[in-house]
Amino acid sequence: MTGASQMNMTGGSQMNMSGGSQMNLTGGSQINMTGGSQMNTTGGRQMNMSGGSQMNMTGGCQMNMSRGSQMNMTGGSQMNMSEGSQMNMFRGNQMKMSRGIQMNMTGGSQMNMTGGSRMSMSQGSQMNMTWGSQINMSRGSQMNMTEGSQMNMSGGSQMNMTGGSQMNMSRGSQMNMTGGSQMNMTGGKSNEHDWGSQMNMTGGSRMSMSQGSQMNMTWGSQINMSRGSQMNMTEGSQMNMSGGSQMNMTGGSQMNTTGGSQMNTTGGSQMIMTGGSQMNMSRGIQKNMSEGSQMNMSGGSQMNMNGESQMNMSRESQMNMTGEVK
Repeated sequence: MTGASQMNMTGGSQMNMSGGSQMNLTGGSQINMTGGSQMNTTGGRQMNMSGGSQMNMTGGCQMNMSRGSQMNMTGGSQMNMSEGSQMNMFRGNQMKMSRGIQMNMTGGSQMNMTGGSRMSMSQGSQMNMTWGSQINMSRGSQMNMTEGSQMNMSGGSQMNMTGGSQMNMSRGSQMNMTGGSQMNMTGGKSNEHDWGSQMNMTGGSRMSMSQGSQMNMTWGSQINMSRGSQMNMTEGSQMNMSGGSQMNMTGGSQMNTTGGSQMNTTGGSQMIMTGGSQMNMSRGIQKNMSEGSQMNMSGGSQMNMNGESQMNMSRESQMNMTGEVK
């Protein structure tokens, strides 16, 4: 410990280090543990805190790191864990927090990282987990948050990433999950190649999931959101993407799904929304795109589906909407 660094432990808190583990605190960094919180480090794991970073654990929180896992906090980053929240890192996982990052976990929230997963937060990004929300990352999955991006999870929402899936958030993008919503990103292997799903959010894009909505991405599916695009899912809506399907939203495009609507894209289908286009699905709507189908919406086009409507596109079908078509 150097540079006036500080470590405070009260209320029966416990810290265990074994197997050549290492902890470095420099530049006035601070760790506070109260209310019986517990930190366990095993198997040569390393934790570095510098530049006045701060870590606060209260209310019986638990943090477990083993098998060479690594956690780095620099540039005044802050991590707060309270009310029995739990963070587990195993098998060489890596977590980096730099440049004023903030991570808050309350209400028994849980974060699990296994199989060499990686999480990077930089340039003022923020992550808030409350009310028993859960993030699970395994098999080399990756999550990157930069340039003031924000992720909020509450009400027992769940996010699962496996099979080398990747999520990137930058330039002030925002993702909100409430009401027990669920997001699953998985991959697989085909011909000895990894097919990990990917989600990219830039340019202030926003994604909101609430009231038990569900999003499933498998086999190399890809979602790209940029330039203030918006996606809202409520009331148990469901979106399934598989087989390398792709969805691109730019220029302030908007997609709304409510009332248990369902959208399925398979077999390399492609959906492109640009120039402020809008798509609304409500009251049990179903949309199916398969086998390389393509849907293009541009120039402020609008598509509304309600009252149990159904749309099916298969075998390389193509739909183009431009110039404020309704």
